[in-house]
Amino acid sequence: VATRAFYLDNPMMYWAEKFDPEIVSVSGVVQSVKFTLTSEYYNDYALENTKMSKITNKANSIISAMNRERFTTDLDKFTYLHDTLMNNTTYDTPAATDKNNYPNSHDPYGALVLGKSVCEGNTLALSLLCHKANIPCITVMGRKGSVAHAWNYVKLNGKWTFVDPTNSNTASSKYKYRYFLRQIPSSYAEVQVFRFQQLKTHIS
Repeated sequence: VATRAFYLDNPMMYWAEKFDPEIVSVSGVVQSVKFTLTSEYYNDYALENTKMSKITNKANSIISAMNRERFTTDLDKFTYLHDTLMNNTTYDTPAATDKNNYPNSHDPYGALVLGKSVCEGNTLALSLLCHKANIPCITVMGRKGSVAHAWNYVKLNGKWTFVDPTNSNTASSKYKYRYFLRQIPSSYAEVQVFRFQQLKTHIS
């Protein structure tokens, strides 16, 4: 559970689930997560390192474009990030039920670099962009009806609010903001909501 929480709260560490970390906690609060990259995983990490570089470059270009707009509120910044991400991402239907063969669609690389993703990749990408814009945003794992799903909570004007970038993106233009900055619909059920404080990471 701690590994999953760490991965959700740190979008650039999406690859963390592949490894078996050493977790140090005090009174139930995680203090550090240590990943030891053995030869078994070295090639995997080398590949992910290349992907992370591309993710960072794309995310930074979006943030630079946002800054050129000279927005004065976090609401305007968040709306820009949300719309930019969703306008350049399509839903990868085959990947929804086949993570093994479509891993990129489940992490920020698919959403930001390839432009094709599912809910998990969309929410992690949105969280990453928000982190870079200094807007608090977390990924939530749960269910929408009977289907596994992921969405975000974002903190604007001192309040946490619900946003589902995936369903905003797949809805018709008439309902583009139906799942945007509103009370969570009754059809959604949270399974895992994570936020780590003062977490230190060491990779060896």
